[in-house]
Amino acid sequence: MRKTVWPLLVALLCASPTWAAAYYVGELTTRAMSRGGANIVNPGDPSAVWLNPAAITKSTGLQLQLNNNVVWLGSSFTRACPDPDVLCGPRAVNRSYGDQRYSVDGERPPVDDNNFFSPNTPAGATLGSRGTPSRFDDGHSVSNQSPPQYIPQLFVTLNMDSFGLPGLAVGGGVFGPNAGDYRFPDDEVTRYNLVDRDLLEVFYMFTVAYNFKDLIAVGGSIQGVASGLSQDIRLSADRFGNESPESDIGVRLEVFQPFVPSANFGIWSNPFLGLELGASVQLGRRVNASGPLSFTYFGEDIEELMTANGDNPPLIEIVEDNPTAHVAFTMPPFYRVGAKYGHQGLFDGLLGFDVELDFVYEQWSVFDHVSVSTTGVGFSVSGGEPLALDPIVQPKNYQDSWSVRGGGEVNFFDKMLQFRGGGFYETAAIPTETLSVDLLNGDKVGVGVGASLAYFGVRLDVGYSHLFVFDRIVGNESIVHADNVAPSGLSAGELRTRPAMGTYQISYDVVSVALNVAFDEMLGFGAYKKAPWDRGFVPYFSQYWLEDEASVDAAVLDEVPPEAAPTDPGPVTPAPVTPPKEPAPQVPGPVAPVPEDDTPVTPAPVTPETETDEAPVEPVVEPTPALDEDGTASAPESPEG
Repeated sequence: MRKTVWPLLVALLCASPTWAAAYYVGELTTRAMSRGGANIVNPGDPSAVWLNPAAITKSTGLQLQLNNNVVWLGSSFTRACPDPDVLCGPRAVNRSYGDQRYSVDGERPPVDDNNFFSPNTPAGATLGSRGTPSRFDDGHSVSNQSPPQYIPQLFVTLNMDSFGLPGLAVGGGVFGPNAGDYRFPDDEVTRYNLVDRDLLEVFYMFTVAYNFKDLIAVGGSIQGVASGLSQDIRLSADRFGNESPESDIGVRLEVFQPFVPSANFGIWSNPFLGLELGASVQLGRRVNASGPLSFTYFGEDIEELMTANGDNPPLIEIVEDNPTAHVAFTMPPFYRVGAKYGHQGLFDGLLGFDVELDFVYEQWSVFDHVSVSTTGVGFSVSGGEPLALDPIVQPKNYQDSWSVRGGGEVNFFDKMLQFRGGGFYETAAIPTETLSVDLLNGDKVGVGVGASLAYFGVRLDVGYSHLFVFDRIVGNESIVHADNVAPSGLSAGELRTRPAMGTYQISYDVVSVALNVAFDEMLGFGAYKKAPWDRGFVPYFSQYWLEDEASVDAAVLDEVPPEAAPTDPGPVTPAPVTPPKEPAPQVPGPVAPVPEDDTPVTPAPVTPETETDEAPVEPVVEPTPALDEDGTASAPESPEG
């Protein structure tokens, strides 16, 4: 009996890939995505709290960043069974994961006209061909019909340099990673893997970093992750192993975990002018999500089996008492390292540039299986005692993946206008044997372009990225089974099929826009001493337009701060020189007589000379008397005569 109902939990197993490798479509923010993901060393804005926590020390003042990404997932799946002997029937699988096992019997019941099950038992190419939409041998494709996925992101950083604590910076963020959404018709061959999914994953974190003399910086974040999803899937209960919609059971799953602890750490250095090095690690985490499990659809054949016949109980009865599912799996750590070279201020600030090369390693091999258990649900056959389910396991066997990223940007007028671009190559994390439409992943190449316009501390970023995923063909190696839940007493042998075999074509398109606000630059405080109205109307060109160049914002011009810059004294008018004044001539005064006795003589007080603006007094010179011829002085003539 336990065998008959555990496949209901396949719905839960499809929840796990929502956190898997292909879930993260490129990097988070507009600038990083536009650079092909090559923005690890020094993002230059608050997104560093995720990409490299140490680099938040390189963002000035108080900054706020708002991102919104729009992700389109374009995909198609064409089912095919390449092996004429096995077709889409079950494959023998025996896997062990600790004390848990996953086992499938690869033998289908033979076609035998004398066997009760033979008339409708599929044989060979007749599997799934009872005139239902489950036909897979006509070569038609099924496309993802999900609308675009909108993903908001918020980051903030505060550099304490502007507030008297040099080298220290703090930050935080609330964001969801880039992801595509999935929706397929509920009557197509994809329904046993996935019908519809609405997913949620939100990171929230607090970051601290310290910069040692602008030579090396370290930082780290404490993180919480809220993970959840709502998902629909169909299960088959056809007792002959056919993929018939009349025997389908619809299952809806809603699981959620509000807090999954995690962390990330980073380092940044500037070994010499122009070259920057950086690395970061995002720790893995253990997810244990739980939530209600409900049944949303029963095919006509199933409804007949669940209907009582007179006094007889229904042949099949689902017993529910607050049915709840519990899903557990392990997420991997990510390792990032990169080098960046740039130069700013070329041609007096007209031109600047940088280029970056990064390597990212994602340890997806830790995601090897999913464990599932339930409470409050069971099946009863012919009124018997309902039985609970033992914990089960589903193989994933993901593999480590890596990517190489390269990108850069060129900016003009001291970063008023910026253009960027880049690309990357990434290997697949999901092996062919466990690939299905519930998570479309493969080796991929991505390219991105973008631009920014900055004005007085406000920067607008726009970007576009396209991801080319190489086509994947899944053959007989597939171990993804559409489990059959028909009661064992009404069926014979292994009735499971493999709906994941076929050809996958996948692509992603991402459009992103971001607004970054540097409040100290916008309002004129902290590192920026001048208010906006005291700066030039156009920051870069104002150095040519303003008569008083000292009023140009020093931070914009990459010059020394205004208080330390030498000022031009302007034209100097020499002060009039006053010639030194001649000291007044000394006028001899009366000489005190020297006493003949020993009586001490008290000298007359000497009045100190003082400078005066009056003209000096010329001494009176008596006229020299005239001499006669004999040398005697003649008497002066009287006025009368």
